[in-house]
Amino acid sequence: MSTKLQQGDYLFDKKEGFGIYKWTDGRMYEGWWVKGKQHGPGTYHDTAKNSVRKGLWENGKRLKWYEEEEAKQVAQGKVDYRKEFLEPESLILAQSERWRHA
Repeated sequence: MSTKLQQGDYLFDKKEGFGIYKWTDGRMYEGWWVKGKQHGPGTYHDTAKNSVRKGLWENGKRLKWYEEEEAKQVAQGKVDYRKEFLEPESLILAQSERWRHA
């Protein structure tokens, strides 16, 4: 039996806020969710490739991978990742204080 694991909050039966999702093959996403989709800064772990990468997602699609220094600046709030979003609705969602220190 395959099992997926989600740690975090749900809103209307969809992942919402900060959470961790683990796939059965060992991959893991740790980061922000909106309406059940990866949305905002997050960390992707791929055990098969022995890699960990930080990036930015919008509505479930990865927009970019961060280099190490840029990831640190995003985490410290020195870089406003919200400017990278492509869809106007994403900016509205990002106005909440919870997004400022992802």
